[in-house]
Amino acid sequence: MLALLFVAVVTLGNVEDNRQLHRYDVHINAELTRMEVRACFADGLPDRLIANHPLARDATVEFRYLRSGAAVSAQPRSNAILLPTPSDDGCIEWTSDLSVIADAKRMNVGYRTEGSLLLAPGTWFWRPPSLTRNRDIEIRFHLPADMHISVPWELLEAPTAATPVRVPYASETSSTWRFRHGHAPMDWPALMAIGELQSVTFDIAGTPFRLAVTDGPASIDTGKVLNWLQPAADAVSQLWGEFPVDHVQLLAIPVAEGYDAAPWAQTSRGGGAAAHFYVNANASESIFRDDWIATHELVHFALPFIRRSDAWLSEGFASYYQNVLRARGGLITEQQAWKALHDGFIRGNRDTEYDTLREDTLYMHTRGRVMRVYWSGAAMALLADVELRRRSNGEWSLDRVLEEFNRCCRERERTWSAREVFAKFDELADTELFGDLYNTNVYSRHFPRLSETWNALGIETDGAELKLRGDAPLVAIRTAIMKPKKLQPAKTTTPDE
Repeated sequence: MLALLFVAVVTLGNVEDNRQLHRYDVHINAELTRMEVRACFADGLPDRLIANHPLARDATVEFRYLRSGAAVSAQPRSNAILLPTPSDDGCIEWTSDLSVIADAKRMNVGYRTEGSLLLAPGTWFWRPPSLTRNRDIEIRFHLPADMHISVPWELLEAPTAATPVRVPYASETSSTWRFRHGHAPMDWPALMAIGELQSVTFDIAGTPFRLAVTDGPASIDTGKVLNWLQPAADAVSQLWGEFPVDHVQLLAIPVAEGYDAAPWAQTSRGGGAAAHFYVNANASESIFRDDWIATHELVHFALPFIRRSDAWLSEGFASYYQNVLRARGGLITEQQAWKALHDGFIRGNRDTEYDTLREDTLYMHTRGRVMRVYWSGAAMALLADVELRRRSNGEWSLDRVLEEFNRCCRERERTWSAREVFAKFDELADTELFGDLYNTNVYSRHFPRLSETWNALGIETDGAELKLRGDAPLVAIRTAIMKPKKLQPAKTTTPDE
């Protein structure tokens, strides 16, 4: 009898609302080679299901459902599976061969380490082509009891103990994790990890961060990663006293290369806010302490998803705030922050040659114009911040514009253009400042003009030295930009059960 008892789970989200749910149950075997999925739909089996990665077709072994009591099989074509006849119970099952996904050997698609598996959800996740506002997907993962999972979706329930199960493809005991998918576009990228993960949850200004560290090509202590990422998240909350999004997936994959804390990092929005870091396991404590990459990636969430052709906005604002927020968070001094901005502007100006900022953004990697793109956007952020504060006597700032935008107008489930964002900024602040910055700089072949603003702030440079004058007309603004805000301390970090 004891073997049949089910233990309670911890409820972490509000599961009762007005949405009708499609429900997915996902069982994964202990070897991380096989996934069995059963999907049941709120209003009957749809006429098709879509996966957003071409590998899903090769990895899917079989679709099956019941029609008039008889088993029906179907095979996907390209990235779609057509279902011309309804099922008896509105459900369909399929098997995914995880080895096929792992054979991709690409960390953002499919990659196997000794004890875990990284995979893009689109390689197995077949779903309706669209979700209306009153529809959502609930996904329950049934894993071997000693395994953890990291996904970008909203966590509803996490296991407190192992639950005995009776299915042929699962381990003897299984733990259940329950998530809500949300309405992000299905073609937005995401990454999940399953297996022997080191997992920790911490809270910054009311936002839960779920950090998972894989074993990877190298190994690193979770505490070292936590001591690096938590201050960065806290620094980003210095923008307006809270973190810009409701929950964040943090995924750290240790590697044994590079000179920085993370030789490669990226954010994604598919299913929720996520930041993935390929962490240099050999980096010293001082390298982690001086790092700017974590703050840069996390501050991306202060803006909506910006189209790639306007990356000067998303990358530029992140480049500006990676220094401002580290100063506010006490990670670097005010002088160090201004020096880092100055050095970045020098690199950006040096990288500006013959093409407009818009053209260089479109081809920044092939033409080697990354510095021009990033630091031109950062220069526009600085110009906007200073001018907003000057015109309003400190009542408005770039911080406040971003806060107002996030509170009233931000749509997290669509792609924005820079022109749309700047138009909304101008509307909120009752100004034409952002439109003028756009028209002056986006189609210009020159780096934004900073000398007048730099002088008014009282920032002087002499070779490698930078001095902050105390008699400059905008010295109060210079100080206010880097001044910390008073925030509630982060809650105690806890290992995931």
